[in-house]
Amino acid sequence: MDAQNSINKLTICVEKPLIRNQKYFVYQGKNYLINFDLLVLNSNYFYKNQDKYKYIDYIPLLTEEENQLQIPEESIESFISISQNQRSQINTSSIFGLQYLSNKYENSELTKITNKIIEEHSSELVIQSLLFKEKIEEKMKTTQNTKKEEEIISKNIERYIDDE
Repeated sequence: MDAQNSINKLTICVEKPLIRNQKYFVYQGKNYLINFDLLVLNSNYFYKNQDKYKYIDYIPLLTEEENQLQIPEESIESFISISQNQRSQINTSSIFGLQYLSNKYENSELTKITNKIIEEHSSELVIQSLLFKEKIEEKMKTTQNTKKEEEIISKNIERYIDDE
């Protein structure tokens, strides 16, 4: 009887669900299809501002000023995939762009994940972190807190000297 029941059970998955509220993120002339309803669920920014985007189909992902940060396309694609509840792989070289987007659009779960990755790999990523924060300061005219990076470098100064 158990063999009969297991034969009758099937697993079904809709791989391409219907998108009712279709919009696009625009980045460097490319349009990235998004399910806006999923975006609203995953982003506090879009949840709070969904009425603002009701009649806007093409949403610039970054401002002109932010485009100067040269966020890697891999970060953009990963942010969009993750915001659409899809899996994404990312190189550590793109983690700061992903973290920037998760903070900008208030994706709290993604922010937790990127913070954890950066914390776990802090000694390897500290220089990249400082460079990215410096770029933000320069292009966005904002001050970035670099206390963590300074502490990591001071604790591991011999390692960074030996690597050079």
